[in-house]
Amino acid sequence: MSGKGKVFFPSMNGLRFIAAFGVIVHHLEQNKLFFGLPSYFFKVPFLRPIGDLGVTLFFVLSGFLITYLLLSEKERFHTIDVGKFYIRRILRIWPLYYLIITLGLFVLPHIHFFDIPLYTEKAYDHFGVKLVLYYLLFPNIASNVYAYIPYISQTWSIGIEEQFYYVWPWIIKFTKNYLRALLMIVIGLLVVTSVLSFFAFRGEDLSQVPPKIKIITQVFKIFSSLRIGCMAIGGIGAYYLFYLRLPVLRFVFSYYTQVATIVIVLTLLAFGVEIPFIQHEFYSLFFIVIILNLAANPNCLGSLENKTMDYLGKISYSLYMWHSIALICALHLARFLNPRLDDLTSNAAYYIMAILLSIALSAASYELFEMQFLKFKHLFAKVQSGNLKEEAIPEEKTTVPIPSSIERA
Repeated sequence: MSGKGKVFFPSMNGLRFIAAFGVIVHHLEQNKLFFGLPSYFFKVPFLRPIGDLGVTLFFVLSGFLITYLLLSEKERFHTIDVGKFYIRRILRIWPLYYLIITLGLFVLPHIHFFDIPLYTEKAYDHFGVKLVLYYLLFPNIASNVYAYIPYISQTWSIGIEEQFYYVWPWIIKFTKNYLRALLMIVIGLLVVTSVLSFFAFRGEDLSQVPPKIKIITQVFKIFSSLRIGCMAIGGIGAYYLFYLRLPVLRFVFSYYTQVATIVIVLTLLAFGVEIPFIQHEFYSLFFIVIILNLAANPNCLGSLENKTMDYLGKISYSLYMWHSIALICALHLARFLNPRLDDLTSNAAYYIMAILLSIALSAASYELFEMQFLKFKHLFAKVQSGNLKEEAIPEEKTTVPIPSSIERA
């Protein structure tokens, strides 16, 4: 096919915002613990896993969208321009990533207002190694091996996602049986990470562990924290949708599958259910069902497609990267009302200010900083998607023709 294709998926930006919002809500309560403040809401079961699962939703969504994009490009042009794919990723991810880690490593530790007890003072431990790891896009290794670094610890997921995309476009480009490759990745990683999770010394004081065992344990933790399998599950969903595998899509799009998925996910979240060793892959299966229905099912039970959710989804990467700074600012402001933050009024003020500050800071970052790079993405996109001047991640939208046999399912 000559020329540039244009593709669109509805409700995906809304899902991005929901994922980012889950992370923010979790960190709202976690921040109070850092300052020795009571966290009554952490007693609510769903608040503990919701942040981690928000990141998992990001991974599944990213795997789905980018895999579909790569399949579209290969179908239309009989190859994939991997170089242009990487340039698009660089323009989208790197400017804000490097801005945040530069602030977190060199600026914020020197401003007393942003001190976090027990953690800010350790920010410069092993600083040279941390510097190399963060700037070489291995923040997940730094987070597992060294202490939490305020305001940049969230970048661990960016590192995992970028590492997946070092390899994935090449697999799509040169592999004929995509489904087999995806299934092998999911099953292989599920086995490896489950085994490593079992043997990792989670929660133990590694200072008392012999050096050789400590190194092995840290390696186990690094590999057990990978969620590449979640992105591969998203890729499997993209494969079934792109090639319109009707038996699978009929099942996924059916009314009963939609209802069962929503009931199961909400029930598991309400009780804070965690599945040992396969927690994220387990939830990823339900997330991809939700994604496929919102993206392509004409009989989907709901929709997240509206202007507000669309915009909040566009700035979701900014929300994810900036919210830690906004939350600390809101926490200090709320403590003027009540230093202990142990009443409903001060907590409500904290939540409202944190959310509004996060959105305001992220919108400013998106409009004034990130868009200066995003406006060049269309120069490297063979498969266009909507108005590139307005898209946060423009290559990740598509419209899919759905056969009438599925519409009636």
